[in-house]
Order: sequence, then structure tokens, then C-alpha cells
Amino acid sequence: MFDQDSETWVHTAEVAQTGFTAFTNTTQHPDGPVAAGPVVRRIPDRGNNSGDSTGQQRELFTAWRYQAIFTDSGFTPADTDHHHRGRARIEQVLADLNNSAAAHLPSGKFAASAAWLILACLTHNLLRTTGTLRRHLVQVAARVTSTARTLTLRLPQHWPWADTWLGLFHITHAPPTPA
Repeated sequence: MFDQDSETWVHTAEVAQTGFTAFTNTTQHPDGPVAAGPVVRRIPDRGNNSGDSTGQQRELFTAWRYQAIFTDSGFTPADTDHHHRGRARIEQVLADLNNSAAAHLPSGKFAASAAWLILACLTHNLLRTTGTLRRHLVQVAARVTSTARTLTLRLPQHWPWADTWLGLFHITHAPPTPA
């Protein structure tokens, strides 16, 4: 997984869970005792002490960073951790929206609120599809060849977007229409 705090890929995360019964006092919690437990994920903290091949001294003891989740779901500890990290990504997207165009909602005028909402949705969708746009529009394994003043676009065989690309190419490189 990619750790946002250290901005590195982590391959050694450990997840553990233990049982716990909360709310044993039935007068304060009318539904009775709740059986749940903390799920704890720990990953090594690879700060400046990790050492490298330049002879820098390595750490004496591994330092760990912990994240705890208290849950009563029936998932395995690894699935609980995965689900929790997925929710954290969604909450970050919502926080980004609230700090941008969604901060202007409601604006008091219906048309203005609609415009801010459309801007927020467009921005969100463009940012989420940036990788797809790069793969489908920019990083195309294609070649343009020229023979007898004719440009030809060579695309990979069996590429799903070949027809669309060829259509765009022929439209943009067609001779001008007579006036």
C-alpha cells in the first residue's frame, strides 16, 4: 500500500485484532453489552533512521507507527483495515470538495449554487480521470508516417480505441474544403 504520511510504498504492514466488550452497564446502554474490538495496523516508521547503502548508521530498534480502528464488523482484521482505508480516501475527497467549490454552497441564489455544484463535479471528475486521460489520449503507442505527401497514423493492433483515434486523425488532417 502507499503510505501518504511517508510518501513511500509500504510492504510490511501488520494488522491485529483483539476482542473487547463495551457498554456492560445496561442502565446506560439499553441495547446491552456490545462485543467489538480494536483493529490495530502498524507499519515501520522509515524516517531518517532507516539507513542506506552510503554507510549511514541503521536504526537500533524499529520504530512503528500505529493506527487503531474500533469496530464490531464481522470482517477479518485485514478486510477491516482495507475498508477503513477506503473510507479515509472518500472522506479526503469530500474534504477537498468542501474546501473548494462546495464551500460556496448554498449561495442564496439557485443558479449560483447550481454553477458551483457543476464546477465541483467537473473538477472532481477531471482529477479522478487524469490517469485515464493520460493513458487514452497522451500515452498512445502510435507512429505517424508520411508517404507521397500523405500522413498515415499507425496504431497498435487490436487496440480498443483505434477507430476513434483514426477518425480524429482523419478529421484533423483532411485537406481544407474549397471555399
